[in-house]
Formats: sequence, C-alpha cells, structure tokens
Amino acid sequence: MKNININLLFVLLFLLTACSDWLDVDLVNEEEERKLFQTEQGFHEALAGVYSKMSKSEMYGATLTFGGVDVLGQVYDFSNMLTGYKSLSRYNYEEQEAKDWIESVWANGYYTIAMVNNILNYEQSQGDCMPEQVRQQVKGEALALRAWLHFDLWRLFAPSYSQDKMAECLPYSRVFGIEVQPLCSSEQFLNYCLVDCETALRCLEKDPVLSVTPYQIEGSTKNEADQYVARINYYAVKGLMARIYLTRNSAGDKVKARTLAEEVIASKKFALLDYTKSFPENADQWDILFSDEHIFSLRNAKIKSYSEGLHYVVSGITNQGNLQMTDGLKSEVYNGSDNDIRFRRWINNVSVRKYYMSEANNEFFTPKVPLMRLSEMYLIAAEGWLEEDAGVAQSLVEELRKSRFMGEGEEYKLTAFDAEVLLAEMRREYLCEGQMFFIYKRLHHDILRQTSPGNVKASNEVFVLPMPDAEKENGNRN
Repeated sequence: MKNININLLFVLLFLLTACSDWLDVDLVNEEEERKLFQTEQGFHEALAGVYSKMSKSEMYGATLTFGGVDVLGQVYDFSNMLTGYKSLSRYNYEEQEAKDWIESVWANGYYTIAMVNNILNYEQSQGDCMPEQVRQQVKGEALALRAWLHFDLWRLFAPSYSQDKMAECLPYSRVFGIEVQPLCSSEQFLNYCLVDCETALRCLEKDPVLSVTPYQIEGSTKNEADQYVARINYYAVKGLMARIYLTRNSAGDKVKARTLAEEVIASKKFALLDYTKSFPENADQWDILFSDEHIFSLRNAKIKSYSEGLHYVVSGITNQGNLQMTDGLKSEVYNGSDNDIRFRRWINNVSVRKYYMSEANNEFFTPKVPLMRLSEMYLIAAEGWLEEDAGVAQSLVEELRKSRFMGEGEEYKLTAFDAEVLLAEMRREYLCEGQMFFIYKRLHHDILRQTSPGNVKASNEVFVLPMPDAEKENGNRN
C-alpha cells in the first residue's frame, strides 16, 4: 500500500495543480504497483487503503463528521472553541485558516477519489486475477465509494441544487490520470453519481450483507457483526441514492428517495435501538453509537482520541478547542426531556461523549464513526412523504422516536407535524455526525445557532465553499 500511496500522491498533485514542474517527477515503483494488482489480495489491500484514508481525522474521522462540517452547521457553542475553527464558524472563507481547511478538504477528497480510480483502472486491465464474484464486489465498492466521495464534495462546493442546478461547480473524476477534468453542472454531476450507484448495485448483487442479518448472527458479537457494515455495501448504496434524490427535490425525486429508504427499512437487516439490549447494567458494554442501526461506518482505533481532541473540556483554558454544547441544549433542542436517550448518552453537561467509548469495552465494540444509520432512512422516508401524506410522515418519525425514549409512556408521540418539526428531529438525531450543514443547504433553510447572535441567513455566500486558489489558478478555472 505504501507504494500505491506514493504514486497516488504524485498523481494528486498533477490533478490539483496541473503545474509543469511536476511533469519532471517520475512515478516510483510502477512495476511493484502492477504486481500488487496481479492478485486478489492486492485488490483487497488497495480497497482497505481507501477505507483507511477515509477514516482519518482529515476526512470522516473528524473533519467531515463532528469537526469542521458541524462547525459550519452551528452545532456547537463557540465561546471556547479552537482558534482554527473561528473563521469557519463565521463563514469567513477568505481568512487563511479557512482557506487552509478548505484546501485540505478538496485535496483529500480528490486524492481519495484518485485512489478509487486507480483500483477501477486495474480492475479493467488486470481484474481477471480474481474470481468473478470477487471482481464484481471490488468494482461495486469502488464505484459506490467514488459516488459517495464526489457527492460530499459537491455538497460543500456547489451551489444549492434548488437555487441553480445548471451552474458549473466542480469536476467529476472518472479516470485515473493527470489531465485536468472539466467542470460539471450540478445536474450532470449528480447524474454521474447516480450512474455510478446504479452500476454499483448491479455489481453488488451478491454482497455478503445480503445473506445475513449482521447484528442477529447467532453467537456473534457486535464487534464481529460490524465487518458487514465497515465497508460500503448494497444497502448503503441505496441509502446514498436516497440522499441524492432527496437533494434533487422534485416531486418524482422525493418519491424515489422515500422508496429507496423504505426498501432499506423493509430489508430488516438493521434495527432501531433496543435500549435494554444496548445499555445493560455494565456501563463498559454500552452501545453509545447505536451499532445495530449502522448501515455504513468506518473503523478507526483513533476515533476516541480524535473526538477528545475536539470535545474534551480543558478546565480554565479558553481557545483550546473545546467544541462544546450550550448549557441550553437540553431545553432548546431536546425539549427539556430527561428521557431522550440521545441527549442522556451522547452529552455530559456540555461535553460531547458520543465517541468516548471506554478502553474497557473494546472487546465489545470496535471504535468507529457512523456514516449512515437506519434512523436516516426513517427521516428520508418521512420527508419524501411529507407533502403527499403528512400522516404517513409523522408515523415514520414517531416509530423512530419510540426507540429514543426510555420508559413506558408516550412521550415519543407528536402533537403536531410539519417541516419544522421534522427538521427539529434531524437536529436531535444527527448530533455530531456532520449532517446538519448539508440539510440546511439542501433546504435553503436558515442555519439555527446554538448560541447568539441570531440564526445564519441562508445564502450561497454561506453554503458554497470557494474552490481552492491553486485549483482555480493552475487548473484554469474562472
């Protein structure tokens, strides 16, 4: 993997800068790379390298989940925040600290896409070294990851689809090479995402997750069951397509989104939280991340330390990180309820403990970060039904909420239901998972602050991250 990564680093630099100086650099160990992809194990190692890269702190291990993206979503109280995030919290994208963060997101995103395209390139030329079913699995995962990575870049760097779907936004990289790729309109870009997803589904028709119910395998632990969702899979692809169709936001697209989400729910491969089973008397065995619900998550032994680095409260020290919740989170977001398991288990006073799994419980749970959970499928389905049948939408949300409240009462029931009630449920459900900024943007909705001053007015100046200067200058982007 080291040799592959060295090669890809050089290629990334080609893609990002298109500078002639780099043309004088030889790609190292090309022959060793070709040898690696002459075996089935080599393809598995290359895919593992992609997942490992995605799990790092500069990607979904922090930045694209509970880090910078949640800063943009105003999830935190910023009174004692990291200096490096202040410009993001204020949407001052021209400040150097913000520019550095934005460039890192772009570079790491397209670098990882280059890794995926390299796998797909070798699958075409040397894939016959694998049994056909394995070959299709590798190809399906790679295509799905390419769509996933592109879509998240699009969600950050493109204008809101509802505002301007024809605006040229960013390149969709479908080839491994040094040529600068043309910019796509949002409409074309999302079509490319969907094509990759549809092809991936056909390739994943024998995905291992289809033959088991991961968290109900007799004699297995949750840790063992995780192997089926620690990589992108058939149902995660359907969930991704649901996200994309909901983003396109036409009446027909909403039907497609809810249909896909309901198919994932109906598969019964994943289950909403069972409090008694997930939170036994021994706190070292608490399933704080609701693992039974995971459709796709990334393993990383450093997730706890990544979280502590941002969330840990340093007493008496200001401007040292401390991405904390407000004192009023319980009353403002969780309606003052002591029975909502999300608030009770994910928050300790103002400190986020969602990823603080103790060292003692590693035998039960592999440290990980969820990228897609079953709860999202309920919320997507509800939003897809909202305009057509609000009663169906409400019942879906109440089914989700029933798994979130302790006791035998009916606190989970809603007395009223509309788009704002649904949005409020999303705020409770997606805490520190990097979703809220994207939801506000998709809806072109004012961003609700955890602290004063008032809410952030919806605008492309807030929602659209600027393309990095190096990409504009050296890629001839205007």
